[in-house]
Amino acid sequence: QGYYKDPDMTAAALDAEGWLHTGDLAYQDADGYFVVVGRAKELIIKAGVNIAPGQIDEVLESHPAVLEAAAVGVPDTYVGEDLVAFVVLRSGMVGDEREILTFCEDLLGPFKTPTRLHFVADLPKGPSGKVQRLHLVDRAIALGRAGPLHAVGPMPADGRTFLETIAAAWSVILGCDGIEPSADFFALGGQSLAANKCISKLRETLPVALETLIANQEAL
Repeated sequence: QGYYKDPDMTAAALDAEGWLHTGDLAYQDADGYFVVVGRAKELIIKAGVNIAPGQIDEVLESHPAVLEAAAVGVPDTYVGEDLVAFVVLRSGMVGDEREILTFCEDLLGPFKTPTRLHFVADLPKGPSGKVQRLHLVDRAIALGRAGPLHAVGPMPADGRTFLETIAAAWSVILGCDGIEPSADFFALGGQSLAANKCISKLRETLPVALETLIANQEAL
């Protein structure tokens, strides 16, 4: 029926009749089944909020090291779709995932900033030159399943483990003291907006792709 005690988020996600528009385009076949065939305006639906991937592409492409970019939504258990972007760098430029994501966050805010960047040689395009985002979605899902823990720097400088550093960030964002590394973020009252604030805070200190870190937390 809507977001608990949050009429603004509810109004952004639902129309006047209470329907949630997912952005999916579909038809009903002779047997009564609905067949999804595409997306309306290629919208990404994150936590019930419509996000235009073109807006994210434009910001990423305004970075001096980026030639082309394409943002896509990948399935996520908690927010419906999470943001991932594929980036083609300009000739001779070196990609710094954390620096580009911080650049993006400064212009779009943490909610619309991709969780992860994948650097590629080119983007798949159709005959008209339009980026084929569905191919990128499949690739992002495959990379998410297979990707090993990807450290891009040293351990946290204060001597804490990665999970202890994450727990400390939760304490700040959620206003809870003494959070154990094994605690459940959502059981503590966390939700998608708080998670994005945590990612923003951790990006400054953790040299690790965060979604990969979460997927591999038992290994840590």
